[in-house]
Amino acid sequence: MTTREVPLPRSHPPRIRTRKRRSALLQRLAVHYPDAVIAASSIGKAGPPPGERFTASAVGNLRRYRHIPRCTRPAESPRASW
Repeated sequence: MTTREVPLPRSHPPRIRTRKRRSALLQRLAVHYPDAVIAASSIGKAGPPPGERFTASAVGNLRRYRHIPRCTRPAESPRASW
């Protein structure tokens, strides 16, 4: 019996590709809106990369990949002070 060593390809995490305009828009929206709202908005309707769906999870992944902070809800509802 003969033994052979075969080098396996190195696994690299997939790179997230997105247009610069979409990243800039996400950066502006992420401060004010949760991921689900952004996915349902015009950024999601612009279409994801081929073969992918632009869901709230995809928005969150892109946001974390680009180090974009998420929306923080106020501690109190603005109506509470009325």
